[in-house]
Amino acid sequence: MDLQLCVQTGTIDEEHSMQYACDVIKAAGFEALDWNFDHDAHPGRFDDPDYVSVLEKPWEEIERNYEADVRVMKESGLAIGQSHAPFPATVHARRDYLERMIPIFENSLRLCAYAGCPATVIHGLAVNKYDGSTQAEIDELNTRLYTALIPAAKETGVTVLLEDLFGDYRGKVYQGHCANPHEAADFIDRLNGEAGFEGFGLCFDVGHLFLYGGDMLEYLHVLGPRVKALHIHDNMGQRDDHRAPYTGLINWPDFTRGLREIRYRGNLSFETFAQTRAEQIPAELIPAWLELIAKTGLYFRNEILK
Repeated sequence: MDLQLCVQTGTIDEEHSMQYACDVIKAAGFEALDWNFDHDAHPGRFDDPDYVSVLEKPWEEIERNYEADVRVMKESGLAIGQSHAPFPATVHARRDYLERMIPIFENSLRLCAYAGCPATVIHGLAVNKYDGSTQAEIDELNTRLYTALIPAAKETGVTVLLEDLFGDYRGKVYQGHCANPHEAADFIDRLNGEAGFEGFGLCFDVGHLFLYGGDMLEYLHVLGPRVKALHIHDNMGQRDDHRAPYTGLINWPDFTRGLREIRYRGNLSFETFAQTRAEQIPAELIPAWLELIAKTGLYFRNEILK
């Protein structure tokens, strides 16, 4: 089905269980899941000699770790529409950390293939204005990251999704990786050209674009068919709040217009974990919030298909 209504498992499954997450998500009217296993590895812990991510272990152990959740998702009747791999790919532009993360991302692609998930978001790196990294360093690391994933993408058939990102320096937001639409389009085209198949695309994060001050319609028109997935959420233009649409300041008519004009037909995936996090909302209200978000998705679908 085109424009499947999708929402992330993250927060709900972590604070409750995958079974509860699937049950409440399906009851709310969603048709697919954005599977979040992004918390299962982090390069910020690599200095701890005892730290080993589950995604660094032999495949048999990885499969055992995830088999129960995968079974619950498959038996739920919901599609696994997309997923979110661990991030960031490194910290402080440390190439040795990146080299350790690359096998984790390769196993993330294998995990998606095992679960029947067609695509996963793997964040690129941006210049960090706190550690003095340069654009040349970051460009080289991003090229290394994504080209290293070409064999695993080919092996698994899972699409690697880049994402438009932002940085924050002393309260000032600036453009991150893939925030410039022309640079993002050129980079994705170069990756697909080197791969020899369409193994890379973009997950358009509308909340990020609003933070770094991008032009919605220009961005979507430039990226066009490279946009394979979405992260839909709202904010007030100051923090990455991950609110439900219409609880912030994003121009949603431009969002649906842009997707209509590029004939987008991927998932309508909501990354609205602020509305389902225990510290933000009583557990009793999670079903109501999810139902409202799903109804918002139906409205968006109708607007895009006009």
